[in-house]
Amino acid sequence: MKTFASSLFPFVLVLGVVAAVYGFWWRTAAPPPVLAPLGAPPPTSPAIEDRWGVRVKQVGVTADGGLLDFRYLVLDTDKSMAMHQDPTTQPYIIDEASGVVINSSPTMSHKHILSPGLTYFELYRNPKGVVKPGSMLTVVIGDLRLEHLVAQ
Repeated sequence: MKTFASSLFPFVLVLGVVAAVYGFWWRTAAPPPVLAPLGAPPPTSPAIEDRWGVRVKQVGVTADGGLLDFRYLVLDTDKSMAMHQDPTTQPYIIDEASGVVINSSPTMSHKHILSPGLTYFELYRNPKGVVKPGSMLTVVIGDLRLEHLVAQ
């Protein structure tokens, strides 16, 4: 005949194993990415402004985290139009914490006329919500990079 203590042993054993696995997972889980303070002025790139005729204004997280709103000020119409004519020079975004590359090609059409002094936007998919407000990003246009842009 089983005693109460012997019938409780398998339950206590399983509970102990579950607690040990959870404790190990909790101690080894990756810490959340360090987010930068919101509202910081965006970095600038004289090289991008000179080569592509645009000044990056911001990347904002929108649509409940599902989209990124990339905004840029046009400084030179001809240079900025050239940025969209070749698929290899269209802007893309890299999340610095995860290394995820975010491309706008499937989301946006780039067939608009740009005017100097106006701010334009492009929408990018935010895969699995990887970019959060405060995430550090790199914007790449052609072979030029603007690093440490804080997502808004």
